[in-house]
Amino acid sequence: MEDIRIRRLEWAGHIMRMEEERIPKKVLNGNFHTIRTVGRPRTRWADVVQRDALQLLGTRGWRRRATNRDEWRRLMRGAKARKERGTNDYRCIRISFKCE
Repeated sequence: MEDIRIRRLEWAGHIMRMEEERIPKKVLNGNFHTIRTVGRPRTRWADVVQRDALQLLGTRGWRRRATNRDEWRRLMRGAKARKERGTNDYRCIRISFKCE
């Protein structure tokens, strides 16, 4: 399951670095005017990416960070390393390299 979340974050970073006229970028940033249904709003793909970025990377500003390819790549490498070690604590990578 975590592999899917990491791949979703990688794809989101790729979309954020696309030109504005590309269709995936338009869809991600688009505001489609539809009739609002009664009840809880549907979960959008960007909302799931936001949740994954917070849980796996420890960052709230994923859109801004994803535009910087080197920084995004570093964050993604850290998430993959934590997955391999079997820890979900993103602070281990950001603060020190020793996790307990």
